[in-house]
Amino acid sequence: MALAKNSKLKFTIDEIVNKKIQKERKRLVNQKLKYFETTFSASSVSSTAAVDDIFYPSTGTGDQSRASDFSRATRFRVVGRVTANNSGGAASLRMVFFFWNIDDTDYPPISTDVMQSAVDYSDYNFDSLRAKKIAVIKDMQFSVYPSWQPIVNFKIDLAIDKKVSFTGSANTGTGKIYCYLQSNLASNPPTISMDCMTYFEDTM
Repeated sequence: MALAKNSKLKFTIDEIVNKKIQKERKRLVNQKLKYFETTFSASSVSSTAAVDDIFYPSTGTGDQSRASDFSRATRFRVVGRVTANNSGGAASLRMVFFFWNIDDTDYPPISTDVMQSAVDYSDYNFDSLRAKKIAVIKDMQFSVYPSWQPIVNFKIDLAIDKKVSFTGSANTGTGKIYCYLQSNLASNPPTISMDCMTYFEDTM
């Protein structure tokens, strides 16, 4: 009798688990995955650091728009190249993608929020890391030289799981993706061309 009761209990648990699995599969199939694209076309990267907004979908019904104030970023893909300036020397270029966990409506990130000093090989701003203002997604450094390595191609493909909240219909919000760029050359700096794709879904 005890065996029959246990078998019946196991069957009931299996049913519940299977129903939950089927429900989750159905949710994933019905959930429309969207994307937002940001492109850099032969942008010069000098020794003056730049911080650029990468993820700022506007409200709407299209594949590149968000339907609510909340989104969940699920994948981050970048394809690009760094090119030496023919008139320049050996160049080192630093590129850091990161989440900015502060509302950028009034406080968008600046270079000193990311790095301790204004050089391409600087350490992170550890105060920002400890306070969780930033969360690094990917940090890469490239070396190019006109005569022996004029071009370096690169690719990023990362699964991410980040909830981003936006300020109504504005493109500002909390948890957005930014890119830090800096090289070692003040004049005749290298350039970067890249296509950044952030895949996301609408959430409530």
